[in-house]
Parts: sequence; structure tokens; C-alpha cells
Amino acid sequence: MKLRQQIKLKQKVILTQSLKQQINLLPLPSKIIREKALDLFEELIEEAKSPKKKFQLNLFLDSFSSNDQTKELSEDKDLRDHLMQQLNETVKYGFKHLIGEYIIDSIDDSGKLNPEIDFNDLKNLIYEEYNVKISKSDIKESINNIQLMNPIGCGFRTTLETLLFQLKNLDLNKKEEEKIKKELLALWKSKIKFSMLPLQSQNIIKKLNPEPGWVIGSNQDIYIKPEIKFHNTKNGWTSTLIDSGISDSLIRELKSNLANIKDKDKRDAGKAFLYGIEARNNSLLLISQIIANNQKDFLNKKIPFLKPLILSDIAAELKIHQSTISRIVTNKYVQLPGKVILLKSLLSKGLGKKLNGKQVSVDELKASILKIIKNETPRKFLSDKNISQILNKDYGLIIARRTITKYRLRLNIPSSTSRKLKQITLPA
Repeated sequence: MKLRQQIKLKQKVILTQSLKQQINLLPLPSKIIREKALDLFEELIEEAKSPKKKFQLNLFLDSFSSNDQTKELSEDKDLRDHLMQQLNETVKYGFKHLIGEYIIDSIDDSGKLNPEIDFNDLKNLIYEEYNVKISKSDIKESINNIQLMNPIGCGFRTTLETLLFQLKNLDLNKKEEEKIKKELLALWKSKIKFSMLPLQSQNIIKKLNPEPGWVIGSNQDIYIKPEIKFHNTKNGWTSTLIDSGISDSLIRELKSNLANIKDKDKRDAGKAFLYGIEARNNSLLLISQIIANNQKDFLNKKIPFLKPLILSDIAAELKIHQSTISRIVTNKYVQLPGKVILLKSLLSKGLGKKLNGKQVSVDELKASILKIIKNETPRKFLSDKNISQILNKDYGLIIARRTITKYRLRLNIPSSTSRKLKQITLPA
């Protein structure tokens, strides 16, 4: 009985090690998988002390040249999502939180506050939701809080405003701050040239960012290689693994070397690593196929928007935890005809239900809002409440007014009042 318990415990430990290895490998891109596999191979051949094996390692290294890599932009993080996360952490849900939401949704990718923002629209929205009349000081307080968030200085109306705000929040004494402020204002009014400033002042001013929002998701080029490819076949879109991170020949060599390792712990760790890679790649292939199946109409260009599909939907279908799905799709790229995109960019949140029970995606809602506003007449500019009513009546879609406001702002479309006054040309 005691022996049986010991065996079970030992099996549990091995399984736990294997599971941990699996979990750790899930979010890693193929490049890192490759590096880890080669590190393990090098460790094993060091123990074997074989010159022949050393030579083979070099062959493996040479086989993974960077010539077949694709130049792409790094994964973009959405500035507004970044600011919203901080808002959720610092402000309780209520009318002040809604003010913050409205302002954040009116900030563009550079961090600038939309000059067309309609605070009367905001006041009406707050009154409708919370029966509270807000003042200019409430709005000013919220803007100031957002400007203090990371990256500091977002929510500015002018470039000079954000530069002065950032300067104020540098670790400078009052005398030094005043000096730099005068120099900055002189530069702004073109009274002096930057080269004329003292070196210390130049270094401080260089720390200021005229467009702080671009810090999030910096647009530096990196080289990536897609791991998945979507093929359009007679039977629909098929997902294929094109970069597993490890070649079949390297797997064979690792297995061969592991068999000769005397240390059982090392041998088990190596086996767990190989099993983890296999499980990672199989899971990635399976999940990407589910995504391809769900978004076939978008991929076929039958519809201009993604269908609702979130991590929990995939988790429910596969009967595994949502966090596992999240780890697998993180930093994974897919090759489509003519372009490479992030796999998770093919996911889309559902916002509400149509009368037939089907979910509606963010993309679909945006497209519907834009279509409705494009069809409005000069005699009748539609308020967000009007749009909500049209969506309900003509589209069978129940969406709250505040949700309409949120995504109208995301589309950079001013309020009905502003559109009426300025006859704004809408985005294509």
C-alpha cells in the first residue's frame, strides 16, 4: 500500500513538471521555442562531449536563417485600452468613471484630445445615466487625472499644453523648471533656436514627447515569422502550421541524446520539454482552425467586419480554461494572402444580441453606426439616441445610447450638434 502511494506521488510530480513545462511554452513565439530547443541540445551534447555532435549543432543553427522572415510592425497596444485599464484601477464605477470613459474614447493614438469633443453631449449622457448635473470642474478634474496616467501628458488639446504638463511632472526644482519653461516658450514662439540652448536644457527638453500616445505600441520595425498559414480550399479555410519552432531532425537528435542521459531528472525534464512543444503546436493549430472556421465570411470578404468570437467561446468549444487559450494566441502571427497579422486580431468582442439571439461584434456595430450616419440628411442629424432607436427598429439590435456614443467617438465622428454646425465629412 505504501509503495503504491509512493508510485502515485512520483507520477503526480512528473505530471506536474510536464504540465508546468507545457504552460510555460504556450505563449512563447516559435523563435524562442527554437532557442530553447537548441539550448537543450547544446546542454546534452556537452554532457556527451562529442565533436561530431558539436558539428551537427552548427548545422542546425545554420538551418534557421533569417532570410525567410517577414518584416512586420510590432504588436500594437491600443492607447485607449491602456488608459481605460488605469481608469478602472483608480476610479470607482459611477458618473466620474463615465466622464473618464468619454474623455479617453475622445483621445486619438497620439494622445491628443479630439477638438470636436462635445461636453454638452457628455453632460446630457451623465444626467441621463445618473441623474447628476456635472460642472466644468468635474470635466477638468477628469482630464487632469488622465494626463497624469502612463504615458504622462495624454488628453492634451495643444502640443504646447502636453510639453508644459510633462515638464511640470519632471523631477526638477522650481528654479530649474521655470528656466526650462521660459526656454521652451521661446522655442515655441521661434524666438530662439534649439541649438542655442545650454546642453543641460537640451537634454531635459529631449525627454518631453509632443505626442506621448505613440509610446504605447511604438512603431519600431521587428522581424517576425508567421507560425500559422490560412489556405482557402474547396472545403473552406484550412489552418497549417508553417513554423513549429523546431525541425523534425532536431527532435530526432534530442530524443536520441536524451535516451543516453543517465540522470533521470534531466531525462524527464527533456521529455517534458518535447511533449510541451508538441502539445503547444497541436493546440495552436486547433485554435487557429476554430478561428478560421468562425471568421470564414470575413476572410472571404463577404462581410466587412469580424463576427463575435472571444476567448471564452473557444474555451467552451474545446472544454479547456480561457487562460490557456489566451496564452496560446499571445504573440502568434498568421499568414493570410498578401499580409501577416496577429492571430488574436481575428477575435472580436460581442456587444449585444439581435432579436434572433445572435451576437453582434464591435466591428459590425461600428459599420452599422457609420452606415446610419452616412445616410442622415442635412435636415435631420441623428443623435446617439436616434441611432440606438434605428438599430433596434431596422436591425433588431438592442444597444444602449452610451455604447453608441463610445463607438461613434472611436470612429472619430463628432456629435449630431457638431455635425450640423460644421457639416463634417465622414470617414470612408
